[in-house]
Amino acid sequence: MIRVFLLVFGLLVWASAGQAQNLLENGTFDADLSGWTTFSDGLRVLTLWQEADAGGSPDSGSASVTNFDEGVGTTQVGLLQCAAVSPGQSYDLRGALQFPVGQAATGLAEVTVFWFSSSTCTGFLSDEFAFAQGTPGSWVDHSRTLTAPASAQGARINLRVFKETGGGGLDTHFDDFFFGPEGTAPPCTANARTLCLNDDRFKVTANWLRTNGEAGTGNAVELTGDTGYFWFFNAANVEMIVKVLTGCPQNGHFWVFAGGLTNVEVELRVEDTQSGIVRTYNNPQRAPFQPIQDTAAFETCP
Repeated sequence: MIRVFLLVFGLLVWASAGQAQNLLENGTFDADLSGWTTFSDGLRVLTLWQEADAGGSPDSGSASVTNFDEGVGTTQVGLLQCAAVSPGQSYDLRGALQFPVGQAATGLAEVTVFWFSSSTCTGFLSDEFAFAQGTPGSWVDHSRTLTAPASAQGARINLRVFKETGGGGLDTHFDDFFFGPEGTAPPCTANARTLCLNDDRFKVTANWLRTNGEAGTGNAVELTGDTGYFWFFNAANVEMIVKVLTGCPQNGHFWVFAGGLTNVEVELRVEDTQSGIVRTYNNPQRAPFQPIQDTAAFETCP
């Protein structure tokens, strides 16, 4: 009986610790925008929750931010959230961004961290650019490690839309944001658009682009612990297969092998979630997909 109690207690402690790793509330936008505050600096902005999820999950969603400013050149439109931090601590920041295709206006989606001397984000110290995206198309994952200033107690994460040209509202989607102490980011989580290979250490996605401008992210299907495939347009039509193998005993590297049955433009993205290192492999438009046999892909053993 005591052993059962200790096991249950240990699981509860583990679960609580796992949930506490992400310092952001509702970073995955599962059902709404709770935890986030809209800011506009007097300019026209619309923030909405939408069902479209970066990972293709039917049980989650994402945030939509549209900049309706009549002019251009402002970044003061978006969502923000404050988190308590420790001075001098390094933090991992991750998130997924998407610019929907077919918009007349152009610009950038920017993610910036503002450091403050208090845990409630007052007493501004400095700001730090994290990452940005401006190319319309499918979801793209981004990551950055930042170190809090020596006197910082708070960090404000700003998800904002920078409008460069007119043409109506500029819409950007944000999802799957994580902010926590370096090394505590969750490992790969498999979903409809993501393969998690080699003991869930490697996160694999495939973005495609057709000649007519249609773009998307491949649908992922796991075959074994090391191998999976993607389909783009029809579940019965396999477009490419990929595997990540442990070649550490042979040459001190993890290996990436892939083969394609397509001639559309493809970007295969493989991320080592332990190191944060990313390798991308590109197939040009209208070119037969060439085999990938990269036995020096990741020098991150063990």
